[in-house]
Amino acid sequence: MLAGLRRHLSVTTASVGLFAAAGATAALTGCSSADAGETVASSTSGALIVVDPALAASAQVADGAVSFPLATASDLQAHQPGDLLVSPRVAGSAGNSTGFLRKFASSQVQGDRLVVTTTPAALTDVVSDGSAQHTFTVPTSASSIDLGRTTLTDFSVDLSTVDPALAGNTFSLDVTLDEAHLDFQPDLDFSMAFADGKLSALHMATSGSLSASMGVDVDARVTGTLLDDGLAALGHYNPSLKQRLWSSPVWNLPTQWIGLVPVEESVQMYLTAKCSVSFQGFTGGELQAHATASGTATIDGAIDYDGSNWTTTDGSAFAGSGSLTVANGATEALFCQIVPSLAVRFYDVVGPELGVGAGLDFSVQQAAANQGSAAGSTWTASPELRATVQGDVTVLGYNAALGPFTIYQDIGTPFASGSVGN
Repeated sequence: MLAGLRRHLSVTTASVGLFAAAGATAALTGCSSADAGETVASSTSGALIVVDPALAASAQVADGAVSFPLATASDLQAHQPGDLLVSPRVAGSAGNSTGFLRKFASSQVQGDRLVVTTTPAALTDVVSDGSAQHTFTVPTSASSIDLGRTTLTDFSVDLSTVDPALAGNTFSLDVTLDEAHLDFQPDLDFSMAFADGKLSALHMATSGSLSASMGVDVDARVTGTLLDDGLAALGHYNPSLKQRLWSSPVWNLPTQWIGLVPVEESVQMYLTAKCSVSFQGFTGGELQAHATASGTATIDGAIDYDGSNWTTTDGSAFAGSGSLTVANGATEALFCQIVPSLAVRFYDVVGPELGVGAGLDFSVQQAAANQGSAAGSTWTASPELRATVQGDVTVLGYNAALGPFTIYQDIGTPFASGSVGN
């Protein structure tokens, strides 16, 4: 089998420590080590250059370029645009801790280094058929997160940009996360498969028990003189706020080999705060609101790709409580959520990211006789699940384009209500 491999692919083992397989893509199931005796399918891709660990340890990876010591990598100058470079990660390396998958564009000598200019590549450039799978549990050291007071937004806007009729008026908004606590140690299940040079299937699921609490302060102010029709226009100004509050270390998963190709994956967890505020009924001056929420949830969300379409499934459940105080004005709705998300990286590229979190949606019902005033109004709090899917999945295959999207799901009836206090 090995002799046949060499005959069909013109395999060379150059002194620079490169494995060059001309016009080859791997066609194997993921395994823990490379087996050069397995079959490799031909493709229309350029030469595949698998950098061996010794040379990989001396690589310096940057955006759009990789450099090597000239003394050991001079043969790379002979390669052509479109040839493919793939490297395993090197533990403890400052320059190549992620591995890389790139297309060769050009090369030039800079001192004692050979700098290879690169363009992005996809796994489907080097993998024709195969699969890989990982399961991962977030370490206990990252499962409990406490955050102090954090400003989510503090801005002013000329309201003429919302509606020319509001010229001469300024709207200011401060939203502050008063506190936040999260206990969450999710499990991640990730698998992918390739067929005929395309991503044919992907499954990414996160599950676990979540406990969270948060407090939010909202302070909105209008300066200037608003007419009644201007106030109506302001009611349609509903800012949505999002801020990443915390990032975990990057956790490397064991290298998997699909044929000759080392597939390097890692996982990172993020914590993001999301809030949206609606100002229907706001009569100007200053509005102040304070909301608190706490709850527990069983998270069980997944995204799947079948070669053509992305779908989502969810079996999460949520129970919680909250309170809302509004003064000097009125607000129609305030939604706030803390979203833990898990992202899978491939080499140095962030791939799909799945965030599933429960939140509280506070709705304020204005008292008919007190429009423009908090007095006499009531609020209800409803549990809601919002899952966010985003990331760059083109590293998995050009057929798998995925734009950010959010799934909204009402997961229960209102569980709390009360009077709006001044």
